[in-house]
Formats: sequence, structure tokens, C-alpha cells
Amino acid sequence: MLGAEWTWRKKSNHQRGRRPRLSHPHSDSGRGAYDQLDFLEPQTMFGTLDIGCIGAAFPKAIGVKMARPARPVVSVSGEGGFFMNPQAIETSVRWGVVNIVMNNNSWGSEKTSQKVLYEGRYVEADITNPRYEQFAELCGARGF
Repeated sequence: MLGAEWTWRKKSNHQRGRRPRLSHPHSDSGRGAYDQLDFLEPQTMFGTLDIGCIGAAFPKAIGVKMARPARPVVSVSGEGGFFMNPQAIETSVRWGVVNIVMNNNSWGSEKTSQKVLYEGRYVEADITNPRYEQFAELCGARGF
């Protein structure tokens, strides 16, 4: 877990100077985006804070892009949250929404809770995923 956090921090620090000033980052549950991204202008971060709405970032990002089509919009999700709305990838391609999917092959928030509350006795916290880059390409997006 510490390695993943360090990698995310390293990547976001590297990207801070590259993100367009008036872009709109979005995230699902979890604190990674809130702790690691800079929000340079008012009303440029749209998130669920501590409500934990898994799967909300992707469709929410599309809605903000429709409301503010001239501004770049980025959605950051874990694979579990992203795959709650996979059909929306076609819409995001048409509207130009960038989607970043962080894949750790688990329901990250749930696994963390099970680690803390149940001494690491995990129940259905680990998941198997499709090849997201191939899925993106099937829907007309560029996958990496």
C-alpha cells in the first residue's frame, strides 16, 4: 500500500506543472485525488468528498464537460468505480473527457477497511479485471 501511495504522489507531483490551469479533475471515493492534486481555481474540483460514491467520477466528469465544453475535464477512478459505468466511455470519447483508471485489482477502499477493522481477513476485496487499454480501444478511446 505504501508503494502505491508513493507512486501516485510521484506521478502527481510530476504532472502538477503540466495540467491546464482551468482543467476540472474528478474522483470517486478515496482521498488520493484530494491529497495529491492542486486545485488552482474555484469551482474546478468536483468530488464526493467523504460520501464515497464509487463510480460517480466518470459520469460526473461527462456532465461537467457538457456544462463547460471549452475546459479540459479529467476523471480519476479506481478500476472498480470506473467499471460501474463502462458504457459511458463512448460518450467520453465524443466529448473529449480524459479518464485515468488506477488498477490495483481490488476494491481499494473496502480492502483498507477490512484490513483495519478485521485484521486483514479479506472477503471479496480482490477482483479480476479486463485489459482496460484494450477495452478503451474497442470503444474508440486510446488505451495505455
